[in-house]
Amino acid sequence: EHGQYKERLAAAEQKIADMQSVRSSGTELQQQLDLANLRVAQLESAKTGISVDQTELANVRFAKEALEAKVKKFAAHCQHLEDEKLNIKTALRGSKILDPNSDDIAGAVVAMADRLVSLEQRIFSISVDQAGDSERLRHDNVELLDRVKDTESVATSLQQENEELSAQMEELSHDKARKIQY
Repeated sequence: EHGQYKERLAAAEQKIADMQSVRSSGTELQQQLDLANLRVAQLESAKTGISVDQTELANVRFAKEALEAKVKKFAAHCQHLEDEKLNIKTALRGSKILDPNSDDIAGAVVAMADRLVSLEQRIFSISVDQAGDSERLRHDNVELLDRVKDTESVATSLQQENEELSAQMEELSHDKARKIQY
């Protein structure tokens, strides 16, 4: 179980690193798009003065459109990541793990993992203590059952002795009554 939590923590940290990588990739894509737009503008302005190869112009336009599509897709992905980041922050703040004024998600996840490990250790310690208590109670129960059996045996013996003494007393009582009658 502890391994699963470490894996989840590593996945969260990886996601944060991916988000930072995505930001830098977005900047690169935007730069490429800006260059493509500049090239298209240059070719279109040059087209009026000189004859421009239509194939080159078409290729540049195609590259520009592809880059625009990539940037739109990237922007949507970035928005999704930002929404996910906001949801994570909200969840962490709701659990009182993340300080409301902090943006340190990785630190909050590490704190949560540490807290989880600490709780698991406490639960294990309690279960070990309870197992020891349970064994001691089982032993005490066996001893008490032995005592009950011994007490029942003594009670049975005393009852038999009492019955024998009562029978002897009654016989003595009858003997005494016979002697008095004679």
